[in-house]
Amino acid sequence: MSFISALHNLLAQAKTLAASKQVTLPAMGKQLFETIDTLVVEATTLNVPGPVKKAAVLDGIDTVLATLITYAPLPWYLNWLKPFLIPFIHQVVVEASSGAIEAAYARVKAAQAEGVVFVPIIPAPATPPATTP
Repeated sequence: MSFISALHNLLAQAKTLAASKQVTLPAMGKQLFETIDTLVVEATTLNVPGPVKKAAVLDGIDTVLATLITYAPLPWYLNWLKPFLIPFIHQVVVEASSGAIEAAYARVKAAQAEGVVFVPIIPAPATPPATTP
C-alpha cells in the first residue's frame, strides 16, 4: 500500500465515523493512533528526507482530524464556545502528534532492527452501500 492510498483509506474511515454522528473521544483517539501508525509505516518507504516524511504524516493527521473535530463531543455548557474551542483543540492535537510520530517511528525502526515487519492496524476502505436497481 502506498502513503497516498493509506491516507485515502484513513480519510474514508474518518468520514464514515463522522457521518455516523457517533464520534466519541475514545473513537477519535483510536482513529488518530491508527492514522499515526499507518502513515509512519508508509512514510518510511518514501524516498525523501526525514523532516519531509514527518511533515507528510502531520499533514495526514491534520486532514483526518479536520474531518472528525467538528463532531467532537463537548459538555452542554461549553457548546456556545465550540466555534472558538475547536480550532484551538485541533492545533493542540496536531502539535502533540509530533511526539507520537517520533514514538511510532522508534517502534517501526526497533521492529525493523529485530527483523520483524511492523504492521499497523490498517482500516478497510469505506465502501458505499450496495444499491439495488
